[in-house]
Amino acid sequence: MRVSAIAVIFAALVGVMAYGSTGKEVGIKTGIDRQLRDFPQSRLQDIYKSFYQSFFGAEHLITDTVSVRAYLREEIAVAATDTVANPYYEPTGANGHFVRVYLRCITEGHITEQQLSDAFLRSAQPQQRMEAWHRLWLDEIVPTARKAGLDFSQEELDELTNASRQDRAVRHSDDYRNAYHPHYRIVERHIFEKEIKPYIPF
Repeated sequence: MRVSAIAVIFAALVGVMAYGSTGKEVGIKTGIDRQLRDFPQSRLQDIYKSFYQSFFGAEHLITDTVSVRAYLREEIAVAATDTVANPYYEPTGANGHFVRVYLRCITEGHITEQQLSDAFLRSAQPQQRMEAWHRLWLDEIVPTARKAGLDFSQEELDELTNASRQDRAVRHSDDYRNAYHPHYRIVERHIFEKEIKPYIPF
């Protein structure tokens, strides 16, 4: 038992030395590594989008409930004909405060349109912002993405950094959309765990 405990402590220390001195830094690296592993066509823009969604949730997407539901129905029809094998869901950013729930959950009959639209709308309540998005992006996410080997131009970085100063959302990159045809909605993690995940087969 003592040897196992020492091994666990040693592994934790190695992780901190390799990936940064704080749990947040480790989480950022884990989130970026996961994104690049599962979606290798990701650009810096897609890293930005995932972490932005984790930070702000879905509130930037909401205009009114009628248009939200109507657009969801339209997108479900498109997703139903898609042949790209996306996951049922994936966490966003470093900590997964919000989850991307893919529309295949509806097209395959695991949940209903009503379930997802209700969960999405309730997830869009204003979130507490405990730190500046711009500083998180520039000081922590960008350097970690660079260390992870993601290739990006100064022009890409400048454009996204300007967006971060304005707390502005961005679309997925063309490379990402062409490769993965993403159709999903953002749901707050606790709502997802209670109301969506029990109905998903994996």
